[in-house]
Amino acid sequence: MRPSPTNRDPRRAERSCVCAFALGLLWLAGAGVAEAQCILRAQAGSAFQEQTVGIAAANDSTLFGSTGTTASYGELSAFSVVGLSGSGSDGGSLPIPVAFYEDEWTVTIPSQPGLFSGTLTVAFILTGEPTIDLSPAGIGAIHNMNTSYQLNVTRNAGAIFGVSGGRIQTTGALPEMSILGDVPAPGRLLVDFPVVFGVPFTLGFELISTTGGNQFIPPGLTGNVRGESTMQLFWDGIVSLEDPSGNDLLAFADVTTCSGTDWRESQAPPPVPLGPFVALGVSAAAIALVARGRVETR
Repeated sequence: MRPSPTNRDPRRAERSCVCAFALGLLWLAGAGVAEAQCILRAQAGSAFQEQTVGIAAANDSTLFGSTGTTASYGELSAFSVVGLSGSGSDGGSLPIPVAFYEDEWTVTIPSQPGLFSGTLTVAFILTGEPTIDLSPAGIGAIHNMNTSYQLNVTRNAGAIFGVSGGRIQTTGALPEMSILGDVPAPGRLLVDFPVVFGVPFTLGFELISTTGGNQFIPPGLTGNVRGESTMQLFWDGIVSLEDPSGNDLLAFADVTTCSGTDWRESQAPPPVPLGPFVALGVSAAAIALVARGRVETR
């Protein structure tokens, strides 16, 4: 006869409670381990902040300028600005401001458990451009300024995509300027990389801003130089998930992440309407390290 709820063995009930408590501890330990794998970091100058949720931010000021970063899941910003004036001065955004986030993903296809791997295509948007403003002092003055940025995308801590750009302006013994480098506005970027279904992997984004320079102005002359690099990255969603035959499986995929972020959705701001006479010039120096990267325009 099955015992009624009122006459169960109290020792069995006690053992059940102990087992339930132990399972609860194991679950909490597992959750803690999973949460610790989500890294959200912002660094600028001597300030450093790392956490698993929310927004990390860091700012730093120096004699010549300032730097700042913010990092959240799906959005990064990094800026550095340096202004030089006076007869002789030099300065830079060191330590370099870095914004970074990393999340752990697991992709499965429940309806097709026999599939082993596929190719995931993700999109993000990089905006901003390094700039330099220069007021030459005249003959004998020297002005140098370098503004640049770098974006690194990693999978399991290994580089899969990179894009960088910047501007250098310099003067020698004459007030004329020579401009080196470019001022890219990369826009929308696509990156493809392989995934193994059911096997967790980490996807990380790192945005770096760098500004620095020096100048010498002879007595009796005045001039200044200012450099700034302000960049923002926005996650723009998952584009596709293809099997080895090129069939898109995204509608059938189950994507889970450590942070709980729904990476299928774009976190980019809506595009600003442009007038009929506005022309967009887009240039970027993109280096695909392991994955295949593409640059798009909106």
